[in-house]
Amino acid sequence: ILEWYLNEVPLPGRARGVAEGARALFGRDLSTLSKREVLSLAVLVRAPSLLDPRGAGGGSRLAVRVERLAGLL
Repeated sequence: ILEWYLNEVPLPGRARGVAEGARALFGRDLSTLSKREVLSLAVLVRAPSLLDPRGAGGGSRLAVRVERLAGLL
């Protein structure tokens, strides 16, 4: 179930799944992302439109949430 979800979760730019999201948002494969970029994908799942780094204010909202999540790790 988790694998299906990670392959189908909607992300900004009509991307479906974390692998497609990595290519759409960062221009790279999922396996090459930095820790912060992976955390960004994890955070984007909760509110893809609101946190879209390409949208107005989305990048700063995303950064705040990524920092909060990174602090928990």
